[in-house]
Amino acid sequence: MKLLTPVLFLWFAVSTARAQTFPKINISQTPEHLERLKEINRDIWTPFSEAYAAFDADKYLALHTPDFIRANGGAYSGIHNLAEYAAEIKTGFARGKDSGKPVQIDFTFFERVAGPETASERGIYRYSFISKNGEKRAYYGKFHVFLRKINGTWKIAVDYDSDEDGTISEADFAAGMAPEK
Repeated sequence: MKLLTPVLFLWFAVSTARAQTFPKINISQTPEHLERLKEINRDIWTPFSEAYAAFDADKYLALHTPDFIRANGGAYSGIHNLAEYAAEIKTGFARGKDSGKPVQIDFTFFERVAGPETASERGIYRYSFISKNGEKRAYYGKFHVFLRKINGTWKIAVDYDSDEDGTISEADFAAGMAPEK
């Protein structure tokens, strides 16, 4: 136990320090801005999480603009248009549904900037699932989305994410602000 204690302390210190490398939380608290964020939560983040949990690819893809751009960084780098991304999502959601194992995706934010017709949001996502051995596991990534309001509804125009080579953790997720705050 004496050897384990310094190791745990070092892990905690590194995890905590890493979480503190993100910028401070920048979310305007003006009534007008908060109203836009409520709309974005209603139009994007709530149905996004629901679609993932239900493996509903159509509901999820409906959240995106027709000229949507998807970019991934890190080891899985790539860039896709909506048609290419839709094919990947439909395959992945079908595989998830066939597994019968529940999933959940949650978000915290470091920055939320919403104008009348466009918005930019940055934060951390946590994707949780049940592994083959029954253990709950989570993966984390940093994201940056650009949104556009089309016919009164917010849509995702650009979505970038990266797991930053596996360096994003629960500490990073916990350092952000939940969408409803």
